Amino acid sequence: APAGTRVPVSGPPELVALARTLNEMLADLERQRRARAEAETLAVLGRVAGGIAHEINNPLGVILGHARMIERAGGQDAADAVVIVRETRACKAIVEALLDYARPGVLRRGAVDLVELAQGVAERAEGVSVRGDAEVIVAGDRRRLEQVLDNLVRNARAFGEHVTLTVRGDGDGATLEVLDDGPGVPAEVVERVFEPFFSTRSEGTGLGLAIAHSVVLAHGGTIRAHAGPPGRFEVRLPREETDGPHPGD
Repeated sequence: APAGTRVPVSGPPELVALARTLNEMLADLERQRRARAEAETLAVLGRVAGGIAHEINNPLGVILGHARMIERAGGQDAADAVVIVRETRACKAIVEALLDYARPGVLRRGAVDLVELAQGVAERAEGVSVRGDAEVIVAGDRRRLEQVLDNLVRNARAFGEHVTLTVRGDGDGATLEVLDDGPGVPAEVVERVFEPFFSTRSEGTGLGLAIAHSVVLAHGGTIRAHAGPPGRFEVRLPREETDGPHPGD
């Protein structure tokens, strides 16, 4: 059925029940189609980004090496060399983030307590609190899921003074909500926040949320931004290991 197709809900009770069931099935099919198209787009972007990043990383390494030599030699050029080193390192950080986005890599899955993970992230950041269930276990790559939380918290702290991480589990999986007291994502760009290099901050690289999205997708989960205010992101992860779309494949 074409996207957006819905069955009219009217008539006798048995037809109304059938129409609602069909509409739920159509909505689920539409979500699956969107997820597959999104994964295919990310896969193409990932391959292109990975190739570009490799080409840029090599000359940056050469520039950094020569700049360090000039810096160590001292003299009138040393001050300029310090600037070159600093800016080259910033460029290399962007390239490394691009590679991180392009190649989520093979996930090292294991039992991960999302509550414990969130508490660890909160301890390293200011103005972050955790609430929710006592323990929520999912099958995932601990390091990559921690990266997702770090990126979401860093994004939230850029706009708000206080961030709340809420973790809840159910029979099918877990939901993680990142809420901040900032203005949130403008409604007109809420569909673009996970695009690589898209950022509403002048100093942002536009890769933190893209990487979070890539990693969540590789886990067979979903991540969603809600229009603000306030700032709100919601991550949904399956409780058991899944063969979800993998943008790095």
